[in-house]
Amino acid sequence: MRDVFNPNVPDVEDVQYYSWGADAKVMMSERSVLYPLRWTWNHIRKQEGANDGLVSLESSKWGVHKGVALADHLDLINFWKRHRGRLRKAPPQENDYETSAELAQDRKIALEAYDSLSSSFNAIEFYLEVATSLADEGH
Repeated sequence: MRDVFNPNVPDVEDVQYYSWGADAKVMMSERSVLYPLRWTWNHIRKQEGANDGLVSLESSKWGVHKGVALADHLDLINFWKRHRGRLRKAPPQENDYETSAELAQDRKIALEAYDSLSSSFNAIEFYLEVATSLADEGH
């Protein structure tokens, strides 16, 4: 990006650029070695330092750098919480279960698994704060 994209795509003069980065160090220390972003987070950490599992903190900086969220990339896109809600609303597949209690138990296990993957980061609150900050600055 820095060596090819950035030099060939200059900033537009009348546009103000803001960026946020993310650091998943705290989250990764609490997550399983099987967590989807664990390997990429560790690889990027060794190459470029702090990162969210997909984007290094250094490469996230563009224009006015506003801060660092303590989250990983999946948290930033609200992945786990969004899919947890879908799981809760999923229609029963009655032909897969002999009783509704079996279905309820499987749903409970799946929801607990999602909860163990999700962090306390609240993506919706974060983006509302970003939008409010931009509005307060007159954008």
